[in-house]
Amino acid sequence: MHQRTKGAGGDPLRRDADRARTRLRAAFALTCLLAVVVGFALGRAAWTDGHRTAENAARHRHTVHIVLNAVGIGTGALAGIMLVGGALVAVRLRVVDAHSARAWESEWAGVEPLWSGRLRPGQGAGDD
Repeated sequence: MHQRTKGAGGDPLRRDADRARTRLRAAFALTCLLAVVVGFALGRAAWTDGHRTAENAARHRHTVHIVLNAVGIGTGALAGIMLVGGALVAVRLRVVDAHSARAWESEWAGVEPLWSGRLRPGQGAGDD
């Protein structure tokens, strides 16, 4: 088996697929954080814009209509970013899992006959 560690102190039992899963989960956590920040910023901008518009429109508009608009825009941005980020991470995790399964099957095909003591097809007694 070849050396799989990367850098000093790497875990030799940790495969590339495990590292990819960890990176994807971290990317999704950052996407969620970004969604919160963007949602808040857009909500705040909508609040400010709505407030300015309401003041310019001779104050006939109530603050409730402004609050609902700001919350709606902020929540919509938050949900949209999280859904897109989650979908992208889910698709990428499926690809990583498929690659991992193929690699595992390939590695297991080489190890299993030795580990189980079974002969490979075409292998006779005493052939090693």
